[in-house]
Amino acid sequence: MQNIILFGGKGYLGQELSHQLIRDEHNIFVVDKTEGDFIGDVTNGKFIEDIFRILDKKGIHNLSLVYLIGNSIFTKFENRTEQEIDYVLKSNINTFIKVVQEYTKFCLEKKINGNVVAISSIYGKYIPDFNIYSTLDRLSTEIYGASKAGLDYLIRYFAKSFGTKKIRFNAVAPGGIYLDSVHNQDFQDLYANRVAENRMVEVSEVAKVIVFLLSKNSSGINGQIIRVDAGFGL
Repeated sequence: MQNIILFGGKGYLGQELSHQLIRDEHNIFVVDKTEGDFIGDVTNGKFIEDIFRILDKKGIHNLSLVYLIGNSIFTKFENRTEQEIDYVLKSNINTFIKVVQEYTKFCLEKKINGNVVAISSIYGKYIPDFNIYSTLDRLSTEIYGASKAGLDYLIRYFAKSFGTKKIRFNAVAPGGIYLDSVHNQDFQDLYANRVAENRMVEVSEVAKVIVFLLSKNSSGINGQIIRVDAGFGL
C-alpha cells in the first residue's frame, strides 16, 4: 500500500484517479479548495508548508505525489490581462515549484524514495488547431500552452536534479478528455479528425497511466512526458 497525496484531487480527473487508487487499496490524501483532507488555497505557500508538516506528524514513511492542478482561461488574446496571466502561471508553474520544494524536503529529511507525477497537456507541445474550436468557445490559450511547456521543462529539470536522491519526476500529457457537459458533437467530430484513433480520450485512460507511473513497474521511467492522446497530431 502506498500513501499518495493528490493536489487538485477533486477535479474531474482527480476523482477518477482517486477511485482507481482506492480500489487498489492505496491510502490517499486529497488537497483541494473546497473539500478533501486538506482544504485551502493551494497557491498559498504557508498552506503547502502546513500540509507537509501535518504529514510529518502523522508518521508517514512513504509518499508519492500527483499534481493535478491546471487552471486555464478562455478569453481572447487581444483582451488578455495581467491578472489572467498571473492566474494561470501561479497555479500551473509557481505553485508546482513550491509543492516540489516542500515535497523533496520531506523525502530527503525522511530518507524515503519519492515519486512525482504532474498533469501536463498536449498543448505544451502542439499549437491548437483553431478550426477545431469554431463551434466551442473554449479555445486553448497561449498562456495555458506556455505554462504547460514550462511544466514539461520543470519535470525534466527536477528529474535530473533529484535523480541520485531517488526522487522521480514524470508528467502525463492528455489529449482532449471527453466531457459530455462541455464537448458538443460538432467539436468531437472536428477534434477526432486530428486523431489517429478518430476520438477523444476517456478520463479513465489517463488515470490508468498515472496509476502505472505511481507503481514499481515504472521504476525505470524518469523525466518523461507521456502523451495519452489516442494519436493526436500523427
